Amino acid sequence: MKTTRRVVAATIIVIAVATGGCGGNEAAVSAPVAKPARVGFVPLTTAQAARQAQRIAVVVSRGSRVVEGMPKTPFTRTRFTVQNLVKGRLPHSFVLEVIGGRLGDRFVTSQLPPFVKSRRYVLFLGPDGRVGPTIYPQSVIQLGRPGGPRLHDVLASIHRSLSTEGSP
Repeated sequence: MKTTRRVVAATIIVIAVATGGCGGNEAAVSAPVAKPARVGFVPLTTAQAARQAQRIAVVVSRGSRVVEGMPKTPFTRTRFTVQNLVKGRLPHSFVLEVIGGRLGDRFVTSQLPPFVKSRRYVLFLGPDGRVGPTIYPQSVIQLGRPGGPRLHDVLASIHRSLSTEGSP
């Protein structure tokens, strides 16, 4: 009986956290406020993402804001400045829009972690969507974190992958 109560209590807590978030500073909505739910995406290696992406760029986040992308559905728009274009073509500045964020009492979990203003990322991008490029959400690389990947190593890996593109 005690085990059943514990399971029910744990389930209620998980549901409450999943539907209500974990609290925090609700006033500063500049990016999605929940951890990404990467359910449904096939994991990709850097090499696979590099080959599939139409565009690859080293970018700096210039900030995010949540907008109503569809009726009553929050979308997060992040503006980026391109520092280094590795593959394809992009304007110097572009906007990436992904579903997710908090808009009033509506909350949708994003498939991406929040982009931190002024941080650098390597993005693997697909064709243009309604607002700008689409993204391979499982292949975002954040640069500059202690112990994280170094730009030189990431670019070397991408260049190796692209140079073997089309090889068996």
